[in-house]
Amino acid sequence: MVEVMRQIDMLLLFAMVIPATAFPIVYGALADWRQTRGGQSVMLSAIALALLIDISVLGHFIRVDSPVVSVIITTAVFVLILAGSGLQLGVLVCTQLRARRRNPRKDGS
Repeated sequence: MVEVMRQIDMLLLFAMVIPATAFPIVYGALADWRQTRGGQSVMLSAIALALLIDISVLGHFIRVDSPVVSVIITTAVFVLILAGSGLQLGVLVCTQLRARRRNPRKDGS
């Protein structure tokens, strides 16, 4: 049963490679993402996700013998994920606060 679950995990991981890698490429080529913080946060998060998935798949074929290199790669990807998530949260909070200032509720809440 465990082996079947590992095979399913591998199939899912390989299935994620194409859309996760293609999205930042297509988004970068077609969207005007540099103009807004929201666009920048989407691009940063998409790149981090693509790197995480691509490195995971490559790890099944290429073994990194150095634990230091593994830690550096993992840390770099996690820092990108943290930056993208933090930027998305900041954009969401700022957008909501601005909208509330422009359109205060009439009922006083």
